Amino acid sequence: MKLFFDIYHIPQYNFFRNAIHQLGPDQVELGCVNRGKLKDIIQYECPEFTLHTFGDYRHNKGPLSMGMRIILPRMWALRKLFKKNRYDVVGTAHYQANVVAKLLGIPNFSVLDDPRKGVLQLVRVSADAFYLPPFANGYDNVSKFNALKEWAYLSPAYFKHDRNALKEYDLEAGEYFFIREVSTNTSNYLLQEKNIVLKMSEMLGDKIQVLLSLEDKSLKNQYPDSWKILNEPVKDIHSLMYYSKLVMSSGDSMAREGAMLGVPSIYLGNRDMPANRILLEKGMLFKKSAGELLPFLDRLFSGKVRVQSQNEFRYRLLKEWDDVTELILNLIKQLKLQS
Repeated sequence: MKLFFDIYHIPQYNFFRNAIHQLGPDQVELGCVNRGKLKDIIQYECPEFTLHTFGDYRHNKGPLSMGMRIILPRMWALRKLFKKNRYDVVGTAHYQANVVAKLLGIPNFSVLDDPRKGVLQLVRVSADAFYLPPFANGYDNVSKFNALKEWAYLSPAYFKHDRNALKEYDLEAGEYFFIREVSTNTSNYLLQEKNIVLKMSEMLGDKIQVLLSLEDKSLKNQYPDSWKILNEPVKDIHSLMYYSKLVMSSGDSMAREGAMLGVPSIYLGNRDMPANRILLEKGMLFKKSAGELLPFLDRLFSGKVRVQSQNEFRYRLLKEWDDVTELILNLIKQLKLQS
């Protein structure tokens, strides 16, 4: 069996990671876009796998350049690769490789958690199997799985936290905030306010230790000197999140990750995503503006905002939610029969 996983940003790699390693380099080839640290992380964690890199986000200067200089050339490159290699199954968590695979008659699947209208329609017509989390309304005729994508690698069945991860950064469990600042130079965040964390950094200052995951490292000298900035790829970033007192992020993926790790997590961005609503309703994710932040932190750490304990929350999810890696492996088996 010859499989191709196309990966467009880091959470998608994490989503497929356990399935990729279970299937192994003899069966799997990988594709990605040159975007942030994505390529570096895949090469670091999957050195024995064949990796095809198509598209470069250095050309991303806005919607027009993204379409004309990244997306369309990338899909053309994928078409040439698929015609040459004839994969049995193509898997994604977006749409580009699905459209190409459909045109070439290759069975393919997509598992989305960000069903923007245009992407949703493209996946509907191109994917042979298409899954969404259990979103409430407006997503009829789509298969559902009972979990969020991040659960594929953060479930206690797969993720084993390691306190040794703290030693490199001289941290104590529960004594620091883990904060993520995303770049807004992507299609997901083009309409979002820039540098949200930077603008509110003076409010936190030196009040607590901060471990900062900063996507645009050119800005690192503008943050408080006491903040420790990660140099990705990081060997065990999720243990660093797991042992934090609080996770805050201007990007939605890492905010959800923090909540699934059982850490109270604050999403600082402006996207209203169905995936976020699931965790907002479960009481471990919170959406706050900069002006709401300090009063909310006071209520949270004084016990006026009640959250479940870390272990209770994670094992509650383990009982309630599906094993997403098993879903991926079963989809591949089913689609292989069609090839």
